[in-house]
Amino acid sequence: MACASVVLLNLAVALAAIQFRLAPEPAIAALAGPSILTYFLMWFDKLRARAGRSRVPEKVLACAALAGGAVGFLMAALLFRHKIRNLRLMLLGVVALVLQGALVAILR
Repeated sequence: MACASVVLLNLAVALAAIQFRLAPEPAIAALAGPSILTYFLMWFDKLRARAGRSRVPEKVLACAALAGGAVGFLMAALLFRHKIRNLRLMLLGVVALVLQGALVAILR
């Protein structure tokens, strides 16, 4: 359920980013919004981890990265040094980034 919610939220943010012209190209704007959302989701998870409180499930972070937030996911992972030891999750982020980059290239 949480994964579906994140995907729908990323879709709504992507549509809003296109509507408000967050970037000059619609394809880039469609990925910019979810990336910002995913970045803050990773930041929130890092804060919760430091505080020893309940965390954002990795499945939700993976869904957010796959649903358009790969750039934000990888930026937050490297900047906050968060989830970088989880090779499976990092590989998923890189694969999502390549797929999303290819999508932007195709749509331009």
